[in-house]
Amino acid sequence: MGTAGNLTVLTVGSHADGLDSRRVTIVPVAPDRSLRLLSRMEANRKTVDEPSGRRLAYVYIPDNAAGGCANFDRYYFSQVGKHGAILDERFNHGGDIADCTFERW
Repeated sequence: MGTAGNLTVLTVGSHADGLDSRRVTIVPVAPDRSLRLLSRMEANRKTVDEPSGRRLAYVYIPDNAAGGCANFDRYYFSQVGKHGAILDERFNHGGDIADCTFERW
């Protein structure tokens, strides 16, 4: 909290007691909303990909406007050739129906 844009030193390691740890200097970003969204999309993609034997694509559509079309293009076409796709519109910010999704599919 309160460290965005400032050099921040973290101590990282695989042992809770600090054994074999190292110090890393980072500059936290503000806001981190877009990074959290990307993390959630990737976690959801893995949740679909692994159990389906890599046969299903996962695409999050954040809105039914330009952002949704761009996200569809980026994530659908990188997974083209799969047997099916899950198009996730949960938490969608609205807009007109994303015709680009159906035109491209």
